[in-house]
Amino acid sequence: MSKFGKFLLQALAFCLLGFVALAFLSYLNSQPLGGQSSIEAEPDSKSREQSDLNVRIDARAAQGMNASDMDIDFLGKFEREMAGEMRQVAEENLRAQGIPSADLLVESSAFYTFAETHKLLVLRIVMKIAGGSSVMRQAMVTGFVNDEQRVVTCVTMSAKKIPITYGKCGNAIERAFGASVGVD
Repeated sequence: MSKFGKFLLQALAFCLLGFVALAFLSYLNSQPLGGQSSIEAEPDSKSREQSDLNVRIDARAAQGMNASDMDIDFLGKFEREMAGEMRQVAEENLRAQGIPSADLLVESSAFYTFAETHKLLVLRIVMKIAGGSSVMRQAMVTGFVNDEQRVVTCVTMSAKKIPITYGKCGNAIERAFGASVGVD
């Protein structure tokens, strides 16, 4: 399997197979997310509206990948693959609940940023049902520290963009990579 394939599988395992699926199911059921975040965020005056934000930090062996593998082609391919896989999981959940999957709207964007010397890939995904008012937002930040791939996943049902420079998600990024992100 290629390095990209391994990276993609790890990223999917981090966010699809549990956390994002749980978030989207909660969204479909119009119930707030349950459970605790995997980290404790420090109080932040800017995080008043982040009460429904769920944050998770994961780390696994990098399996031969490092930041030099993250180029512009990798970024585009990663965004397309992740958005496509997340759409597929969401459509399966919609069909299981009798909701037409054609009504699912998925928007994604991806970019690179830095936390001091760590190159980070930021993927943002927004899912909603056409004509509905509920929105599920995800910000996933991944990069390498030594021989580990680290992933911070932040999910909310809020209509507001998830900030990655402060608040719960920003604190988790700082905890995972030892530095904060300067660009949101």
